[in-house]
Amino acid sequence: MRVRRCAVVWLEPRELATFQLDDLLAGGTGVVSRLAWFAHAPHLGAAIEIDPAHVALLGAVGPVDWVGRDMLEARFGAEAVAALLALQLLLQEPGVQEQALADARFRAQGWHPPAAVAHMAARWEAIDGPAGMAEQGLDSNEGLLQQHGLPPPPESPVPEGAPLHALPRPVRDGFDALLDARTTCRNYDPQASIPLEVFSRIMARTFGRRGSGQPAPGFEVIKRTSPSGGALHPVECFLIVQRVQGLAPGLYRYRATEHALLAVVPQAAAPVVGDIGTRALSPGEAASAWSSESLRAFAQIAVAGQTFFADAAVLCVLAPASIAISGSTATMPRRIGSASSMPGTCRKPCSCARRRPGWGRSSPARSTRSIWSGRSG
Repeated sequence: MRVRRCAVVWLEPRELATFQLDDLLAGGTGVVSRLAWFAHAPHLGAAIEIDPAHVALLGAVGPVDWVGRDMLEARFGAEAVAALLALQLLLQEPGVQEQALADARFRAQGWHPPAAVAHMAARWEAIDGPAGMAEQGLDSNEGLLQQHGLPPPPESPVPEGAPLHALPRPVRDGFDALLDARTTCRNYDPQASIPLEVFSRIMARTFGRRGSGQPAPGFEVIKRTSPSGGALHPVECFLIVQRVQGLAPGLYRYRATEHALLAVVPQAAAPVVGDIGTRALSPGEAASAWSSESLRAFAQIAVAGQTFFADAAVLCVLAPASIAISGSTATMPRRIGSASSMPGTCRKPCSCARRRPGWGRSSPARSTRSIWSGRSG
């Protein structure tokens, strides 16, 4: 049998602290720490702890060439090789296990290794942002100031003696009034809906194609209202549609070429109110479309419990198009995964015009475990 290392693995020495009553009773602090090694492999779901004695084995096996398992066992011991095979950090030939197939899919995408590791480390699920902030006392200006002090100034200071070159003041016109009227709404009316024509116009102007070209035979590039390196636009827009007139609530993928929506059948069990994470389908459980209640529950999961975003009529979930990414000149994919809300359904009077308590609080814009992979129709 031959083996090789998974495509990418980064090792982290980490200090772990635990509370032990025996240490406290013996006169210590009760906090006992130990050093451990963790392996970060993008094809796995999370970082995993490994035996320190196995670190050298991982460094002796490459991710490309297959080597004989018996040779490694003779050098590092059969137990070490078996342990890393069980963790799927070493893969055997032929690879038929689920994690081996996941590693094969990862290799085919051409991820830049540091970017892939950063993406894996930044994934999250089962997070309730507002509840977590409340538990830490960070849900108000007072709590933020008490624990973190004053926020940084809006601009860095001018070096002493440095000259400032004044610019002529622009003459205000209607466009300035439009910019001044812009605001961020966080209090969507759960009863309001978006007319289909307005929704279509927003999608076309935000994600639609504005033109296309062929700089080389078989190489088509498109133009959108947002720039993209190489004109590849390696980001797709998925939609959580809750209230659009004439459109059934559900999950959709926007097709810019046809300016159309493709219904997506979620590959996860339907969430219920109160869930803070999605659940995989049970064996034998068929995938099916979700009800409006399940869509609302998923929307709240997707925005980390921020109900003021979950009530938006439509949420746009941006996800990478791995095929376009792997052909990019940069070859550095980014998992955007942000859930942004569709305008036009803000309650009146609009309290979003008032400053919300808590400076510097940003929306947790990392995506939950993917439900989009799988069939659509």
